[in-house]
Amino acid sequence: MAFCGNVIELIEKQKVIEDGDFIEWTDLDKNLNINIFIEQNLLPELELKDQILIDVAIGEIKGVKIGMVFIK
Repeated sequence: MAFCGNVIELIEKQKVIEDGDFIEWTDLDKNLNINIFIEQNLLPELELKDQILIDVAIGEIKGVKIGMVFIK
């Protein structure tokens, strides 16, 4: 079994909005109650793909909340 992904930082939404280098991924199931932002400099690379699969998981390890994002 293989495992691959990036650990992401869970931060306040306002900090990402104020940064300005990110756009919100809006094609989400609204029942998930999460917001995902993608760095704008990644968009040209992602637009070249016919299909993009993005999966996100949020969990807790030793009392610390973390997130994982998988992009294929």
